[in-house]
Amino acid sequence: MPHTSVSDAEGHGQTCPEVAANLKRPGESLVRDDPKKQCVSSLMSGPDNLSRLPTELRSQIFFEIADRETLVNLSRVSKPFRAVFDMSRLEFLCSAYAKELRRGEPTPSDASDAITKYIKDHPKVALIFFEAAWKGIFYAGRIKDAELFILDLQRELDTQDYDTLFLSLHTIYDHVVLETSWAAWAGAIMAIECLRSHSDEADVIGKRMAPWILAQFVSRQRELIDRGVLEGQQDNAFCVLEELRRYHQIQRRREEKRSLEWKHLERKMKHNDNLAEVLPAMVYLDVRERRWSSGSKRVREFMELEGGGRHSRHDDFHGGVRYTCYPSTCRHTADAYDLIRLLKEICRNLISEGQQVEACRAISVFGHMPRYYKHIAAERLERVRSMWHDKWPGDPPRVLTPLWE
Repeated sequence: MPHTSVSDAEGHGQTCPEVAANLKRPGESLVRDDPKKQCVSSLMSGPDNLSRLPTELRSQIFFEIADRETLVNLSRVSKPFRAVFDMSRLEFLCSAYAKELRRGEPTPSDASDAITKYIKDHPKVALIFFEAAWKGIFYAGRIKDAELFILDLQRELDTQDYDTLFLSLHTIYDHVVLETSWAAWAGAIMAIECLRSHSDEADVIGKRMAPWILAQFVSRQRELIDRGVLEGQQDNAFCVLEELRRYHQIQRRREEKRSLEWKHLERKMKHNDNLAEVLPAMVYLDVRERRWSSGSKRVREFMELEGGGRHSRHDDFHGGVRYTCYPSTCRHTADAYDLIRLLKEICRNLISEGQQVEACRAISVFGHMPRYYKHIAAERLERVRSMWHDKWPGDPPRVLTPLWE
């Protein structure tokens, strides 16, 4: 795409308040449904009809354009369109550029350059660019670029301007109902982490944001997990799932330390159930991304959750009675069956790749499985042992003896 600078708009008599007042945030539509349909119809009809459109409608069309190249091309369609474009060039170009940022198209360096250029004369425009660029990084699945983006701004801006932008992360996310997507949730998590590491003031703000954000996560985690992970969103998903895992573990330990009232036990069981949703999602993603060691650790956590202590999930599900059941009749056994299958896949890949130490650790996970999963784990353990002996004959894996042996 030919480079069309946002700064092409300068020198046309627009003041900062005028630009900021008319510039919409990414995702906001300036055109109602019916006029928009009329716009499309008119554009399809040819240049003669374009010249008859009212000025306001032509302006609305420009604000709907999602990139600067298309915007400039549209301005050349007819003289009436050119006249409208020239009157509000900066607004239109900034609106299109914000949409590009929202899609994660410009690099963090390009985004920081644009923000730096406008922060003094057009601070509200710079804030909109910052929000769009921050969200765009996550929508593009480039979560590692978030830190680079912040470092670029820190290097380019003076302290006051940098703090103004940085603290706007609070405005972006605090008490905002997040859309249910890995990108939105990962962006919120990273915003909290960045605020906490920025300064004492920002740390306080981040701590205030966290309960609201985490409350949304907990209430809607099943909805998000059930949607799966699209290609390109893996890093966002890892970030969100790890934060959920950490949160539920902290809350579970907190409830364990409190008095043994029923409400605390009930809360602990709830966090156990939430963990039992998060851990399998992490295992599936680990296997998909060939993160074998991480996947085996999560399987172990799940098995300890299922069979650990007096209040294991499997026992509670059956009224405290420990007995063998089958995937077709018990959802806990069905979940365990799927994860044992994945554990075998993890072990097979580690063995085939010659990672002896990691393979030994993965096989040892079988030693942490409850007795009532013997009937679905024993056969797979034997297959894994056979693969090990084929790869390294005479060197048996040093693993825990399974609880059922």
